[in-house]
Amino acid sequence: MNFSTMRKLLIAVFSLVAGSTYASDLGPADISNRNDLPIITEFQAQCVGPMDRWEGPECVVRFTNMKMTVDNSTGITPTQVKGISSHWGSDLRKYFDVTYQASNGETSIAQFGFRYGNRAKQFLNTMVLFMSGKLSK
Repeated sequence: MNFSTMRKLLIAVFSLVAGSTYASDLGPADISNRNDLPIITEFQAQCVGPMDRWEGPECVVRFTNMKMTVDNSTGITPTQVKGISSHWGSDLRKYFDVTYQASNGETSIAQFGFRYGNRAKQFLNTMVLFMSGKLSK
């Protein structure tokens, strides 16, 4: 085996080993590499943000048939999602803002609040799968 062939083989083996350790482009920083909770597709959330009173309306967020809906809304598709951000309230509540393109073409933001960290993590994991078009339900 010549040097060039051996070098290509070593690069291929190294890439395979490195790729299996961290499947995502940003390695251990990618949340998918720390996803240790089951994926769920329905959430009880507070439809509030950090500037609202926590007593905002409770809503049900569902991920089905490639749509994200809140209560009886028409919902959005993964391609409508433009971004997601999160923040922690002073009382350690977790908030997510989902920026999306509404059906009328305008940009809108939906806000969701969660009391528990694990539920917030599950919501974020589900959102990432949804945005990727890889949610199985």
